[in-house]
Amino acid sequence: MSKFYLPILKSKLGELSALRYLSNAVKERVFPLFEITPMEWDNESQEKSQLISDHIAKFIKKFKRCWSRPAFVDDSLIDSFNDDDFDSYVFIASLLLAENVNIIPVIRMAEGMNTIRRIARLKEHIPLTSICIRVSIEDSIADDFDASIKAFIFNLGIDLKDIHFVLDLGNANFSNQNRFASMVIRFLNSLEQLRSFKSVTLVGADFPPTGNIKSGNTYIDRAFLSFYRTVSAHFAEKLFTINYGDYGVVSPEYFEFDPTKMSRSAIIRYTIGSQWYVAKGTKLKDSSTYLQYHELADRIRLLPEYSGDSFSHADRLISQCALRQKGPGNPTTWSTVGFNHHFTKVYSELFASLRD
Repeated sequence: MSKFYLPILKSKLGELSALRYLSNAVKERVFPLFEITPMEWDNESQEKSQLISDHIAKFIKKFKRCWSRPAFVDDSLIDSFNDDDFDSYVFIASLLLAENVNIIPVIRMAEGMNTIRRIARLKEHIPLTSICIRVSIEDSIADDFDASIKAFIFNLGIDLKDIHFVLDLGNANFSNQNRFASMVIRFLNSLEQLRSFKSVTLVGADFPPTGNIKSGNTYIDRAFLSFYRTVSAHFAEKLFTINYGDYGVVSPEYFEFDPTKMSRSAIIRYTIGSQWYVAKGTKLKDSSTYLQYHELADRIRLLPEYSGDSFSHADRLISQCALRQKGPGNPTTWSTVGFNHHFTKVYSELFASLRD
């Protein structure tokens, strides 16, 4: 399978729109993993769903509008709604069955036999061509991991060549890179199934929660990118590909934002190479406070590391906002901008040698 980039995204409009406006070249290399969020405020309908089926249907509607390519879907954040009468994977499959959209379910070993039963039920509804096993760092250090994953795969009844394997390190500390990289390399080399999987991806995160970022100008190191390069270089020497994955321009944790009870600050996140630059303003209280996005966009356009107006859809919007050629937008607009630029930047870092 071709090398790809795997961003782990929440099922929100900003992330989906960021994918929609990628160039075709970038789309060819992006294989997103969506975490379906619990029922929360929806910016499009301006309400919070009361039924999990309605909530998922809204996600599917946005998904079909923004992305027509294969994607992984993880429903662990809404797993409490799954029972004998309702299964979110079966429900999603029923909505997409006639759409020719390839949704690949993500499963976790920690869910045990319940996952085995769910996959068996899903097979009754659709021709399941592949799945994704997502392993956490806590899973990987368990003493019985090797025996557990063998039993897990056996009980799934799915060929290794149809299984995508994702090792998700979350927001681990990547500062002691050599020691940690050696541990991860040793773990991956210990997997008997490693070279038989359909793909193998290493995921990590550096971005802090937005509430931890102070107003003004902030630079955040992308330590995981360097860490990934160390690990992938080891396997490249053995002619084996480890794909890169991250959480885009947010921290891994899920946080429910309720605009009826909370306020947020203006913020623009911009990937500049080995760092992120974050321009953060003040609280958004009324229409006049949204005008600060013009000044924040101008800060980014004046950066020495600015990629240029034509680099991505996001960069065009940054330029137009900075020059007052467009309105200031809203938080969803700037979420789209942050992710869209980041996806394009990662593409340029990972696949530059493959471009025409």
